Amino acid sequence: MMIFKLALGFIILVFGALTSVQAQSSPTAQPEQNNIRVWEQEIVFPSAIRFSVTLGLPPQDVREVTLTIQPDTRPAITIPMNLAETIIIGGEVTGIEYIWAIPTENPPLLFRDISFAWEAVSIDGQTAQVEDRFMFSDERASWLRDVGISDTLTVTIPNGAPTITTATAIRVGISEFKTNLKQVMNLLTTNLGSVPDFSLIVYDNSLPICSENAEGELVALGFNMPLEVACDPTVANAIFADSQYILLQVRSASLSAIENAISDYVVSKSHEQIWTGRDIPAWFKVGLTQFYSPALKTELGAPLFTAARTNSLLPLDVMSQSAGEGTNTDLWQSESYGLVVYIASQVGIDGLFRLANNAASAETFAEAYTNTVGKSYNALLDSFERWLFTDSAISAFAFTPYQAATPSPTPSRTMTSTRTPLPTSTFTPTLTPTVTGAHTRTPLPSRTPTNTPTTAPATNTPRPAGSLNTHTPTPTTNTLANPTANPNLTIGIVILVVGAILVLGTAIVLFRPKR
Repeated sequence: MMIFKLALGFIILVFGALTSVQAQSSPTAQPEQNNIRVWEQEIVFPSAIRFSVTLGLPPQDVREVTLTIQPDTRPAITIPMNLAETIIIGGEVTGIEYIWAIPTENPPLLFRDISFAWEAVSIDGQTAQVEDRFMFSDERASWLRDVGISDTLTVTIPNGAPTITTATAIRVGISEFKTNLKQVMNLLTTNLGSVPDFSLIVYDNSLPICSENAEGELVALGFNMPLEVACDPTVANAIFADSQYILLQVRSASLSAIENAISDYVVSKSHEQIWTGRDIPAWFKVGLTQFYSPALKTELGAPLFTAARTNSLLPLDVMSQSAGEGTNTDLWQSESYGLVVYIASQVGIDGLFRLANNAASAETFAEAYTNTVGKSYNALLDSFERWLFTDSAISAFAFTPYQAATPSPTPSRTMTSTRTPLPTSTFTPTLTPTVTGAHTRTPLPSRTPTNTPTTAPATNTPRPAGSLNTHTPTPTTNTLANPTANPNLTIGIVILVVGAILVLGTAIVLFRPKR
């Protein structure tokens, strides 16, 4: 069956080579090429490399053929071809194919060159030889290689389908991707002092290292030809390790999912180096890792608030271990993050990170918690459950440590000195304090100025005539001012006096006694 697949693949290869110059590895003739017509190679990652060559001689005219493989920084390997097994096509030409199994010891290095040479000797002693090279990589994808995030983190990620051009388009969103991860690395370095060096290579779920065939066997698949080769994950691990890459497999090809996976990995591994041998509860490890992530965690709130209303939060002894069989995984994840962000609301973000560092030196995590928070570890779950019914708990799930600084007041009557919040990790989220143990007086109306308009005070600034509305006073009878002479009144009085004189004169004439 395997021979049939190889023969079918080579027929397709030869047909393509005869009809298209793109099938040739190098279109430029070499001085000693002679009767070598076509040569080709295909990487069946991570298991093998298929080499093939076509000679312009019938099989009976070929005496010997040799393949020399020289991976960069590795010893050269010379392989004489067994013509009885490697000739897969005959007639007027001779087709030879050899599948080189990648060794576990000293495998080729990723993104480094592999040089190779074919040499063929005919029956009459004529020699033909070609040399070529190619870069060793997983050819099923193009790659964004060694993207620099910080001094201690570089990432290599798939960048879509492979292309025959040398130019690689920059993946959409890569700038924000780099900025977010740089924030994580800077915050880690600030809190821990130093972090390990990470050189990650990411594989998403659309690009499995080994695939499973119909028989349930692990195989590596050829990219150009229908070829299956047995796949051993240990060979892949050797390739990544010798190439100084850490393999990180992600369940999604989206850039945000890759970003979250990288953030979780570097945070987790950075803290492992200081927590070695300590009894750090699983909820704190997972919750702190989530807290460092730039992504919002609003979706983690729903299972937790539902559990709080139904009094079904998971106890701390269950939370101290990874979510096992029968445990509500969604609730376990939500409660892990909720406990961590609750601690941050009580002691600030600096206090949370201080707890993570103190846990590396304290005898127990409970001791580190009490020394940092100032409360008993046994009371944590009860306090946390009460906090879940506050408005601040809802807003906490939309918070990340990379937001702008917003200080929150301390619920206390005692005057305390606090540092001025800076735009760094020293700020605390805006969380409403809950006052317990005492009732305060109902606040009275304050004299705080409002927006209600008031009459402007009088000033000495002269204003133009008519600019103000002047109130006209109502006249009164008991005024103290001297009356002003009225010419109409005077004329009326004169007329009355003259009339009175005329009436008096007429009366004297009429009633005078007769003589």
